[in-house]
Amino acid sequence: MREPAAIFHKWDDERGFVLTEIAFGLAIISIVFIFIFRETIEQAEQLKVIHAAERLAEVHRAATRFISENPATIDSLTASGPATINTATLVAGNFLPTSFNDGNAFGQFHSTFIRQLQPGVFEFVTVGRGGTPIADFDLRHGVTILGAAGGLIESLNPGTIQGVFNGWSIPVGNFGALSSELMPGHLAALGGFSNGQLLSDFLNKSVVPGFPEANRMNTALDLGGNNIVGVNDIFFESLGIWASQGLLASTQIVVNGSTISKPICPNGAPTIWVPSSTVSDGNGNSVSGFHFSALDLGTEWEISIEVASQAGVIQPAGSAAQGVAFVKCT
Repeated sequence: MREPAAIFHKWDDERGFVLTEIAFGLAIISIVFIFIFRETIEQAEQLKVIHAAERLAEVHRAATRFISENPATIDSLTASGPATINTATLVAGNFLPTSFNDGNAFGQFHSTFIRQLQPGVFEFVTVGRGGTPIADFDLRHGVTILGAAGGLIESLNPGTIQGVFNGWSIPVGNFGALSSELMPGHLAALGGFSNGQLLSDFLNKSVVPGFPEANRMNTALDLGGNNIVGVNDIFFESLGIWASQGLLASTQIVVNGSTISKPICPNGAPTIWVPSSTVSDGNGNSVSGFHFSALDLGTEWEISIEVASQAGVIQPAGSAAQGVAFVKCT
């Protein structure tokens, strides 16, 4: 027969083991619950950001139509400085439905700030205002929904309206006294108008003063197998050089007295160098030294080849001494 103390001791051990299992299980459940709760909160926040981006896009489209259909009004409105177009104006002009209720999931409302760069040329941004600021991380997600025109004002860079993937940027101060209403934590969308044409959705073939975005690509340019013609020069941003400076303009075999025309260099200056190829004095004497040089004649160079041999220093005739001339822009 087992002793009572031994029975109680075994029961205590089993009870302790069960309690440990329960505690461990509760810990796992708590971790899973916290993870699910956090994911739910993040998804809800992302949905709010998506709503804010779509809401702003709707107002921006309406403001774009209003500006394109009322250039004379906009010209007058902005003649003395930057101006504001609110959603009430857009509703009154039937550019937004009468049922439109301004505001987004963050309690922000919308306005379009517009400034005149010169008569008939305008730059405008539609932005969220007031409400609860959107976190920088969430702004970077929301701005991609707006496409190439999308922008944001981050807390890390409150003085700039920054375009999606750094495609464009505008100092907040460009809007003068209205700049105090452009605050961090808000999405934005950029637009431009030049002499009857919107500049938001295509490249402009001419320079638009004060609006470099009109001539700037925001993605890779795919020509579908077609050529680029009439190019003056190409700058390689990653290398920091122009194409004309990285490519040879010409290579040719030269002899004493040869002339070579200088290339036209859009950037940099024409340069020539002539390493030796075959060297002889033309008389069968042993050569002890030689010198290649290019005399600058203005629009061309004249090659000079001097050879030192037993007969002295001479300039060999014909092809007795040859070199390869390399010409490029540097």
